[in-house]
Formats: sequence, structure tokens, C-alpha cells
Amino acid sequence: MLGPKAEDVTKPVNPWTLFVRFMLGVMAATYYVLVPIYMWIKDKIVPKGQPI
Repeated sequence: MLGPKAEDVTKPVNPWTLFVRFMLGVMAATYYVLVPIYMWIKDKIVPKGQPI
């Protein structure tokens, strides 16, 4: 027997769970934005074919 198809939204969300999900999202978004900026700056500074 399978469980329910959707999350039960009738109960209030646990504040700790909300905080942890929020922080994970913030860290993922920061990584998603900062890595391309870092790579672009590195590409402008370091000559082609040279290791860092």
C-alpha cells in the first residue's frame, strides 16, 4: 500500500524544518551565482593554458 500522493499541508510547518530548507536554498543559490563569477574572473586574470 502506497502513502499519500501529496504532502499534508493542513498541519503548520515546523519552524526548524523551514529554516533548514531556507538555508540550504540560500547556500545552493550562492554557489550557483558565485562559481560562474569566480570562473569568469579567473579566466580574465590567468593566461590560457596556465594552471592556477
